[in-house]
Amino acid sequence: MITLKENEGVGRWILQQAGDSAPFNVTLGFVSDTGGHAQDFVDAMASTWHDNLRDSTTTALTLVSTEALWFDGTNEFTFAHDLGEAGTGGTGVLPSNCALLVRKNTFYAGRKYRGRMYWPSMLAEGDVDINGEIDSDVVTALQGHFDDVFADLDGVHISVFSALLHDKVTDGVLDDTPASPLSSFFVNSKIATQRRRMRGTT
Repeated sequence: MITLKENEGVGRWILQQAGDSAPFNVTLGFVSDTGGHAQDFVDAMASTWHDNLRDSTTTALTLVSTEALWFDGTNEFTFAHDLGEAGTGGTGVLPSNCALLVRKNTFYAGRKYRGRMYWPSMLAEGDVDINGEIDSDVVTALQGHFDDVFADLDGVHISVFSALLHDKVTDGVLDDTPASPLSSFFVNSKIATQRRRMRGTT
């Protein structure tokens, strides 16, 4: 469970793969000055998926909703945007332990300032070769789409931005590093498998 500092939030794309009993989440930290703007961020997460990611997502995957937990310094609030849209991309889903890896870049160097998003079931089988390399044209297209996602979320409000949150607790003390604004998303050209995913943090 993440520990939020004042004005920090965690947004979630809640996705359901056909045939699975439970949905999964792709998460993204953010900072917002008000609850109203946090709702705007959640709405933008839904609309940018529809505009930029839906056509690159397999038909087996549905974006159920977007949600966020946001902390105003005293209380936590939840926000949601229901959608229920399936992808319109290719068919033939990769195994569930394979995911598109998107890196979260910040303006700072070091492991502490790098994050990742994993998107299982997004890619079609035909997009990936036997070595786990994604077709270069697909990578180029996806990078353009995630650039647009970043721009959409960055444009919600001047006081709202996607961020890498620092919630590590050492000896009972929360890391006091302020949330690090993201500078971009980067689409990895090789899929993440379950073994590779367990090496890093998100």
